[in-house]
Amino acid sequence: MWKIYDRGIGIHVGKLQKVRDLDLSDPIVKTKIKERYGNKVPMGETVISPGEIFSSELLVTVTQK
Repeated sequence: MWKIYDRGIGIHVGKLQKVRDLDLSDPIVKTKIKERYGNKVPMGETVISPGEIFSSELLVTVTQK
């Protein structure tokens, strides 16, 4: 989703982070990280979390009546 906004219309929704800056302590997160990377987690990799995207002030909630 982030790439769609970035590459499509040049808008950055949310702040990019490094893996090392994220809270990876939750057991579910630990399991997913282990499944994806094994023991070689790329702590310097640039990522964006869903929370960063959805907390962006550039996005608004649209509802139907």
